[in-house]
Amino acid sequence: MEPRTDSHTGVCHATGIRFTRQGAVHRWRRASIVVAALLIGVAGGRAEDPIRSPERGGGWRVIGPGGGGAMFCPAISPHDPQLVFVACDMTGTYVSRDAGESWRMINLQEIVREFTFDAQEADTIYARGNCLWVSRDRGGSWTKLLPQLTEAAEPVAVGDHADIMQFTRDGRSYQVTMIAADPAISGTVYATAKIGTEARLLSSRDGGRTWLQHSTTVRSPLSLLVDPTSPTTSRKLIVAHAGGLVLVHQQEVVEYPAPNNTIFKEVALAMDRTGDRPILYAITAGENSRLLVSSDLGSHWEDLSAHVQANFPGTRGVDFRTLAAARDYPGVIYLSFKGLVTSDGRERLGVARSDDAGATWNFSWLDPVVQHTMAGSKEAGAIPGWIDAHFGPDWGENPLSMAVDPRNPNRVLATDFGRTLQTTDGARTWQQLYTRAQGNGGWVSRGLDVTNVYGLMFDPFDAQHVFMACTDIGLLHSHDGGESWSPATSAPGLPAQWKNTTYDLIFDPDVRGKVWAAMSGTHDLPREKMWRRRPPTQFGGGILWSEDGGQHWQTARLAIGEAAVTDLLLDHQSPTAQRTLFACAFGYGVLKSVDGGQTWQTRNQGLEDAEPLAWRIYRRTHDRALFLVIFRRSDAVDPASEQIGAIYRSDDDADSWHRLELPTNVTGPTSLIVEHLPRGTLLLAAWGRRAHQSATGDIHGGIFRSTDDGKTWEPVLNTDAHITTLTTDARSGAHYASGFNGKAYRSLDQGGHWQIIAGFDFKWGQRVEPDPKDPGQIYILTYGGGVWHGPSDGPEASAEGRTTTYNPPHP
Repeated sequence: MEPRTDSHTGVCHATGIRFTRQGAVHRWRRASIVVAALLIGVAGGRAEDPIRSPERGGGWRVIGPGGGGAMFCPAISPHDPQLVFVACDMTGTYVSRDAGESWRMINLQEIVREFTFDAQEADTIYARGNCLWVSRDRGGSWTKLLPQLTEAAEPVAVGDHADIMQFTRDGRSYQVTMIAADPAISGTVYATAKIGTEARLLSSRDGGRTWLQHSTTVRSPLSLLVDPTSPTTSRKLIVAHAGGLVLVHQQEVVEYPAPNNTIFKEVALAMDRTGDRPILYAITAGENSRLLVSSDLGSHWEDLSAHVQANFPGTRGVDFRTLAAARDYPGVIYLSFKGLVTSDGRERLGVARSDDAGATWNFSWLDPVVQHTMAGSKEAGAIPGWIDAHFGPDWGENPLSMAVDPRNPNRVLATDFGRTLQTTDGARTWQQLYTRAQGNGGWVSRGLDVTNVYGLMFDPFDAQHVFMACTDIGLLHSHDGGESWSPATSAPGLPAQWKNTTYDLIFDPDVRGKVWAAMSGTHDLPREKMWRRRPPTQFGGGILWSEDGGQHWQTARLAIGEAAVTDLLLDHQSPTAQRTLFACAFGYGVLKSVDGGQTWQTRNQGLEDAEPLAWRIYRRTHDRALFLVIFRRSDAVDPASEQIGAIYRSDDDADSWHRLELPTNVTGPTSLIVEHLPRGTLLLAAWGRRAHQSATGDIHGGIFRSTDDGKTWEPVLNTDAHITTLTTDARSGAHYASGFNGKAYRSLDQGGHWQIIAGFDFKWGQRVEPDPKDPGQIYILTYGGGVWHGPSDGPEASAEGRTTTYNPPHP
């Protein structure tokens, strides 16, 4: 793992945990597809009885190694220990019905932050994102409960990630902020919601079909807890927020501030040893976290931090990231920590367990905190799985979230920056639940696919050799045609600080083993969030080249020094001994090499931006014209602003550029198709821009077509304002599109009409790649949901995991 230079910050709202991870963390050209397809038939076979990723129905499955991205909010059913859930901050939600042996992805079109279970109905689960959802069939299908049908407008997609925003019919924003199911009364569920500037406390006694609004309001809650000792006819609710607690009982409201001006970041409830009195545990925010306990619902607090640090006298500051209490097993607490200093002077991270309510602690998970190099630490304590095997046990860090099995205090699920883990012996040992070893050195996902993938690249000389370009885990490779995967970032010559993200990789179709890669320590480009705090000219990265298929790498020399390189283009007509290549350097413009990619110079004459956010570059074969996509600076810019994106054309091999017109009101070009179209025809994808009304989705995005080489444009798909990438299958002439609104498309008439591809079901689509082995199959690369493989024109996949908008009326 690379030295962290960018900041990735977020909150697991199920627990209120705020986390910061320092870190940043492709295309196979259409010209190569014919070559690769011809060579497929002569490739060697694969091992017998390979492990395969789980099928989804309709011919679809998700491939990859599993894991590799942050996961949150694990939950274990109190009725069935086999039924567990996990959520990811990349919009995927995951259910396992075999205790984590396999997983199925669920698409609720938003990030889920919390799960809770009905007290008696074993098949009923509630999930909270911005909306409240319920499944009454063990996670198979989901319906929306809040906002209610009578007050909700149609949801809209807005912003850098096309996030789904919910509004009321009178234009107020709507967000469910916390939920709790009554621990004893079936069908009773509580929720807090922020509606415009108003905060509400709501309750339902019929499984969420109807709701009662209470007069109490609580803003920005961290957790919503039910006092299980209070009368079932008039429950006492405990609402934790950063500044303290609010106790609500009938019409009475009591507030207790957090002690000594501390700031809560998580509060959990358990029972005392008699089972008659609730106990509250809290961890605080700040450079030196505190662990607190209260036996009188927040009126008084005791600091347990000294007990945690008792055997670590060298500790100066510790971060308690999350905790989990076994509610019905008094005294059992699990604590995720970082910063305890052992006698050897090293900082440690891991999980501690207490069996006596925090008086004493056991530390069986005690890994060293190292300077991240993506080589990691190989000390004892590694949890078998590809992340630990290749990056070391500290790569995922200590857990972001934990959940104790309600029926077994020795079983805990934990999630971190790359793994979902489980202990069944009270934290003495841990097992991973995200991947399986193939036996050939590769790894196969169990269904927990959370990776952002920029490209799949197939070796034109070896049909079994495939690269996958990813965020945070860098470059992966497969030697069995994509069935199993392993990291490729340990190859000699690859700078540690560039290993975070691979944006592109291209093979030379005429020279065996020749390959170039675009690398960076900055992930997630071209999302605007990445340059809000740091200009793109400070992003690290560069270009690598290899002559042995990526077994060894050499670093190219860029005239600009380091840069986040996002795209590569090979001039196939250049001499094989002295290849000409082009590259996009984000914040620097266009780079060109005439010596096989060893040295690179800028080629920006005519580009109007002083720091051009060069994103994609294309070559049209018949006239050798180059086309360049410049990404915009902000999704809120007006079409008249100088910060809008642009498309350029060069007719002299990038020596000069001239700007083409964008479609009317378009500010965010993202991708072009310039080949396999009638002469003079171009296809352009664009990302929408913010509307003036907050309750309106982004506007002026979609797909546009020009038949006069970019002088004028017409919209050909205007129902989806967030298209990321356009691609082509040179064999059939089919064109593909994908984007962040949960759909992928195919056009068979030169881009005139676009059909939704059945079976794909993930919110953030990144790119469609044709399968070189089968013209009827495609890969859909996603931003956080792995790589989907299935038919380009097949039946709809299984209805499991699908959502409906609202619950049917109560009978």
